[in-house]
Parts: sequence; C-alpha cells; structure tokens
Amino acid sequence: MPKKNGLEAVREIRRKSLPSKISIIIFSNSKSPEEVQLSYDLGVNSFIQKPLSYQEHLQCIKNIHSFWFQTAQLP
Repeated sequence: MPKKNGLEAVREIRRKSLPSKISIIIFSNSKSPEEVQLSYDLGVNSFIQKPLSYQEHLQCIKNIHSFWFQTAQLP
C-alpha cells in the first residue's frame, strides 16, 4: 500500500466524506506558516506543533482530549 503524508491523507478524507463528519487534527513537526495555512485551507480543524519532550507530549494529548471531549460543543 502506498504511503501518504498527512496533507495527502487530509485531501483524501475531505474528498470522500462530508467535512462535518470527521474532525481532523494535524500533529506535526513543522513550524511553516505555509504548511499551517495549507492545512486549514484543506479543511483541518486544528494544527498543533508536536512538543519536543515526552512530558510536553503527554500534556498536549491531555489538552486535546479535554478540549474535544469536555469543552467543545459538537453536533
């Protein structure tokens, strides 16, 4: 099976499903403003730069979980 990068996967997901059906969070090493903008243009819901340390990574995942499952009002 051919491998895809994250943006290729986003394009395919958005092409095959209604935008409101799937929330997409990009978790990337990139700091590129162009990549961030392209990600949002393709329909991602959030772009997060990966933390460097394990502890920061865990806290980031907890924050994402808290936002999407406790804070956000979803249809």
